[in-house]
Amino acid sequence: MGIGLGYENVDLCSILLYTQPKCSETVQNTLREITGVEIHATLPDGRMIITVEGNDPTQFGEIVLGLRDIDGVIDANLVYHFHENDFEDDQIQLSVETEERIPHESNSP
Repeated sequence: MGIGLGYENVDLCSILLYTQPKCSETVQNTLREITGVEIHATLPDGRMIITVEGNDPTQFGEIVLGLRDIDGVIDANLVYHFHENDFEDDQIQLSVETEERIPHESNSP
């Protein structure tokens, strides 16, 4: 839950991992143990495409930043990051509803 107000944060990112080919299986096993991580593709040269999803910004950040610390990982490159906050969506909706209710002054004579 975001900020204790009952609103949900959602973060989703895709990452290209570069691993030592001989360590690929070990890295995959480690990734499978991390909540919110999915492996979508692996190549014989050690590259992997993964996604990380979460709703706790602190934990999400720790997972993403910690990928490079996994034994056998050479590098982790962020390809895409999506963030949604229901609180922001509600603020936008409230703003639109408020705009519709407030009469606007016309500048025309």
